[in-house]
Amino acid sequence: MNYIIMGLPGAGKGTQAKKIVEEFGLVHLSTGDMLRQAKKSDEVISKLLASGQLVPDDIVINMIKNRLAEGNLKNGFLLDGFPRTVKQAEELDLMLKVENMKTAAVFFIDVCFDDLFSSFACASTLTLSSSCFASASFCSFSACASAASFLTLSS
Repeated sequence: MNYIIMGLPGAGKGTQAKKIVEEFGLVHLSTGDMLRQAKKSDEVISKLLASGQLVPDDIVINMIKNRLAEGNLKNGFLLDGFPRTVKQAEELDLMLKVENMKTAAVFFIDVCFDDLFSSFACASTLTLSSSCFASASFCSFSACASAASFLTLSS
């Protein structure tokens, strides 16, 4: 099964993604990680990131397209940081069709915007049963933005 995790920067997507990936044996496809790796060898990406500019959709789309085409995703994947724009979402639909893949669920971590900037002292536990993975097309979690927040997965 394939999943997408979404939320504001700092909401805890990466933290939650690591737990989901570990629990379900998925491949973590993080555009942030991919871009940080690519900047080491790609001068254009390096300059864009160094200047604080957004990387154009076409570059990010091609990174994801190439990774999906590589394979090694038999247990499924968790997309983290993609799609972020309508164009990226439309292209993802096309990519998944070409690769004969589908997404089972989109997980949105809903964090109070003010909490992202005011405090990282709050800790919360989110619980998600595996039945959500099997049947849901959309799940939403609300939590305080915190490096200590975590997702507990139960079978």
